[in-house]
Amino acid sequence: MKKIGGLLLLIVCLASCKKNCGIEHMIQGNYTGTFVRWQGKDGPVSHVKLTLSGSAFNGSSDSVYYPAICSGTFNTSSNPDSIHFVNTCAFPADFDWTFILNGSYKLVQTGDSLYIRRVIGDFVYEEDVYSLRRQ
Repeated sequence: MKKIGGLLLLIVCLASCKKNCGIEHMIQGNYTGTFVRWQGKDGPVSHVKLTLSGSAFNGSSDSVYYPAICSGTFNTSSNPDSIHFVNTCAFPADFDWTFILNGSYKLVQTGDSLYIRRVIGDFVYEEDVYSLRRQ
């Protein structure tokens, strides 16, 4: 009887892990770090905070609109590892909207660190890089 109970418990644990152990579940938490836009050389660095909770995100930067994080929803994909943000905030028209945390990014998780990156443009190489550490 104990063996059947143990086996049943193991099956329940594995089934719940299959549902909840994806990358989205693993990256939940509060992060701090830096943001930089590379334009063939190092760009200015800003300090950022980002919280990932459930399928929602919110955050801020110590620089005005560099980047513009605010809040919204996100989802992840493991093939390839990527994260897609949908920013739900309203922004003024007088700044470069490519600095808004919105759209698809490459996601790399290493231990308690997250690296979120995306290349912008077709002709000029620009890359946004968020280097974050879980708090």
